[in-house]
Amino acid sequence: MAGYTYSTLVDDVVANMEEDSDEFLAAMPSIVERAQTYLQRRCDVVNILLNVEAVVSADSRLVSLPADLMVLKNIQVFVSGTGVVNLLQQTNEYLAAYWPDFTATGVPKYFAPYNNSAILLAPTPASATTAYLEYVPKVTVLSSTAPSNWFSTDADAALFAAAMMYANMWTKNGEATTRWKTVADEELAVINNEARRARRSDTVDRSRGSPENNLGENP
Repeated sequence: MAGYTYSTLVDDVVANMEEDSDEFLAAMPSIVERAQTYLQRRCDVVNILLNVEAVVSADSRLVSLPADLMVLKNIQVFVSGTGVVNLLQQTNEYLAAYWPDFTATGVPKYFAPYNNSAILLAPTPASATTAYLEYVPKVTVLSSTAPSNWFSTDADAALFAAAMMYANMWTKNGEATTRWKTVADEELAVINNEARRARRSDTVDRSRGSPENNLGENP
């Protein structure tokens, strides 16, 4: 199918549930939201990743994260005279041991989570620069005011199955809930496998531990 909008998804769920009571219709926004959340927390897709720039202030080891960030995939910083440097993730304890004097400055090499809205850098940057963040965003929840999103257009079968799962949960139909959960999880497996295939490179021999280019081995 061509995908859903919020209204067509609601209509499809209502028709398949054969339930159009005022109470059920009032519950549909939360059912759709729970369905999308179920998928979002289990999806590992490459085509909803975002890349943004963040400000790195001089003498400050804190970098603010985007408000819609769900999973931080990668962070790089620009270092004058060197170029873009990939930062390695560590724990706060590691950063404290590696760079105990946070007032001392240097070229950032590591980062660690600070809270849900910021990360820590070590060493503390000596000058202001730019960070480049790659992350999985929290996709805006499908609703009457946000009638379409990635899940409704590119994962419509999974979204419908998850919505049917929560709709049957609402009607306390345990057997149907389990059946639709199986369908939703099968659709998730397909989505995640597509992501795995998208990340695969034909220049890498995946039977080896190192990512050597082996084009010369395949005449």
